[in-house]
Amino acid sequence: MMLENFSENFVNLKTKDKATLFVVEDKTQLSLSDLSRLEEIFNQPDCHKMFEPKFINKHFEQENIINFINWAKKNDNYYLFLVRNKRMEIVGGIDLQIKSYKKASIGFWQDERVPGYIISGLSFLLPIVDNLSFSILDSYTELSNTKAMKVLSRAGFIEKGIVEGKTKGKLVRFIRP
Repeated sequence: MMLENFSENFVNLKTKDKATLFVVEDKTQLSLSDLSRLEEIFNQPDCHKMFEPKFINKHFEQENIINFINWAKKNDNYYLFLVRNKRMEIVGGIDLQIKSYKKASIGFWQDERVPGYIISGLSFLLPIVDNLSFSILDSYTELSNTKAMKVLSRAGFIEKGIVEGKTKGKLVRFIRP
């Protein structure tokens, strides 16, 4: 697939800072500083909610982050892309879950203190994903997550209604035409 060895430099359209979007692979080595940044981001309220109910009322520890990264590396149907800012700090991530040769879902998260990286990263990643010719590329967000809804709309997704989530109740479904 075209996603192996993916790494793309881009500019945060909001701050004009340079950044890098890269795929996490077997050979990817994350530092203790990277793991600490991921732990910090995953424990921010908006990001933490995405991982509930498994982590409801629990703090993400580095061991949880390492397990997640290792799972992402080994899962053939899942691609994790991390975003580094100009100081080489991880500031967010985008994930692509391939459900079949026709369907995939995309999700994202970022440090709540540094806006603009996800929409900018998506602008580079989505054309590549579009070339994979999925019939359906969708994304789901909580009803209250207006920031994510704005990002999805700006990235060309169209709201398709409310669906019942597998573990989290009602979600808003977006599809990229």
